[in-house]
Amino acid sequence: INDILDISKLEAGKVELEQQATRLELVIGTTLQFLGSKLQEKGLKVKWHCSNEIPEVIVTDPTRLRQVLFNLVGNAIKFTEVGMVTINAELVLSTRDYHTIKISVTDTGIGIPQEAQRRLFQKFTQADASTTRRFGGTGLGLAICRQLCTLLGGEIGVDSEEGRGSTFWFTFRCGEGNPEDIQEDQEYNAMTSVAGATAAIKLKIMVVDDNVINQRILANMLGKLGHDVSYVENGAQACSLNEKEDFDLILMDVHMPVLGGH
Repeated sequence: INDILDISKLEAGKVELEQQATRLELVIGTTLQFLGSKLQEKGLKVKWHCSNEIPEVIVTDPTRLRQVLFNLVGNAIKFTEVGMVTINAELVLSTRDYHTIKISVTDTGIGIPQEAQRRLFQKFTQADASTTRRFGGTGLGLAICRQLCTLLGGEIGVDSEEGRGSTFWFTFRCGEGNPEDIQEDQEYNAMTSVAGATAAIKLKIMVVDDNVINQRILANMLGKLGHDVSYVENGAQACSLNEKEDFDLILMDVHMPVLGGH
């Protein structure tokens, strides 16, 4: 449902970028942190590298950038049974006004036939009809990535050979920012510091956020600490659920559709 809503908003021109200062390492790191359990389940290794030529702080929409990366890395894990996933980020163009960065996600998975690659980024399409039955999915993820990459000032593509793995790559434009403008650093440090912790008291917590990635990262973190976590997408759903159940703590986003968290 979220994929369908995303593609509808993108096609209607209703998605606007929120330009923020961030670190590319932070975007990649939080993406891998959330997908870490899937990597461990399949016994896959992951390595990633950011070129030193990339500015320490970039200005872009980190949520949309993370959404593209989340889709590509998630697919790489889904279609790889043995081996590893490699992420590489490099600076491909630098001007006075902006930088263009290319991120490649390479896997050692099943690969994609040449004839199927041309339709991969179309809506409701996967490499073959059996893929949905075997692996699940809507076939919307890559179509959403293509439109998000266009919105971010770049493009997306794939290099693959059946049986020899795949490399999905995308580019995006960004500005250069200052470290003091970053809001996510403190959140990321908090995430890494609780990696091996356990809660002294188990709490019943509701996470209220319209961004699915934020929901799942928070639910994953709090769940690992031993808490009982529920999550909803807006304030109206939060009020309704709170009337039915008692919560010890509610974590609520401020700007949400239907009813915000003010």
